[in-house]
Amino acid sequence: MDAATRAYLDQVPLDKKLASNAYFEGGYWLYLWGFLYGAAIMVLLLTSGISARLRDFATRLTGRRNLQTAVYFVGFLLLVALLQFPLTLYQDFVREQHYGLATQTFSSWMRDVLVNIAVNLVLDTLAIVALFAIVRRLGRSWWIWGAAAAVIFIAIGLIIAPVFIFPLFNKYTRLENGPVRDAVLSMARANGIPARDVYVMDASRQTTRISANVSGFLGTERVTLNDNLLKRCSLAEIKAAMGHEMGHYILNHNYKMLLFFAVLHGERIRAVPTAGATLALAYLIVAGSIVGYSAYQYLLSRVRPTLAASYAYVNPVVAVGLGAAVAGESVAPRALGALALILGGVAMLAIRRQSA
Repeated sequence: MDAATRAYLDQVPLDKKLASNAYFEGGYWLYLWGFLYGAAIMVLLLTSGISARLRDFATRLTGRRNLQTAVYFVGFLLLVALLQFPLTLYQDFVREQHYGLATQTFSSWMRDVLVNIAVNLVLDTLAIVALFAIVRRLGRSWWIWGAAAAVIFIAIGLIIAPVFIFPLFNKYTRLENGPVRDAVLSMARANGIPARDVYVMDASRQTTRISANVSGFLGTERVTLNDNLLKRCSLAEIKAAMGHEMGHYILNHNYKMLLFFAVLHGERIRAVPTAGATLALAYLIVAGSIVGYSAYQYLLSRVRPTLAASYAYVNPVVAVGLGAAVAGESVAPRALGALALILGGVAMLAIRRQSA
């Protein structure tokens, strides 16, 4: 696998590799800037009094609490979309055009943006009204039932999205009978995916990317290829892409995502984080994410992927060492034996590299 991956990467021109690295590394930084930009918008709405004025407007407009929540949230969502538009424009249109990944004109892109806002206005408003009704009615136990309701809303979104939402952005057609359809359905049956048809979406109207997906939930599952994949890839490459996407389904990522949101929405912060806890979080963000990811990318460019991935096994050794040196933690003999075994495995990988 390593040899095949390296052979393929060796065929990619250097300028394409550099452009790909710049695109993805810049994208990771945009996650951080997007979070900070969004947080700044929230602070602005609160401190400027805009949020309070929007609340007062909703109160004057109607005496019904659910309608007040809906009016406030619609105004809030529109304001946030407007304030975030400069970053959205750069991230989703200007940057995509710069890297040659977008095929849309500005007017076509804006149409998709407005459709997305309209969908969010309908679905998110219904969800927020329901959640606030739960908060008002159930008192101190609201967070339990609110978490359950949030999971239900996410499940409903997973069910209806392939049938009702995705077609708002792209045209979906059934793939005609042929070797590609037969191969994809054969893979689906072999892996227990209840899909009877393979669909094709006209992604080329928006992007040059190739992709596929297995979407849906509880009876709405469907396998979809984008037209770029069909036009530019061989049958073996299509099967490789579908193998990856079907893996998400087989590994129950939809169900795991629901469980993740259940835990996330069901957890309450019972105390203000201490200064030490806040600093620890900042350290994890900077050292664990930004510095760690950059170091991993550096390793990937210079050693085999299997050797670079050995960082995951070295991490416990470093953590135990720091705990003993900094926090005065004791290390049991069994733990020392496990650490020696881990380091031995990593050393074997390094020795294999030198002898290869």
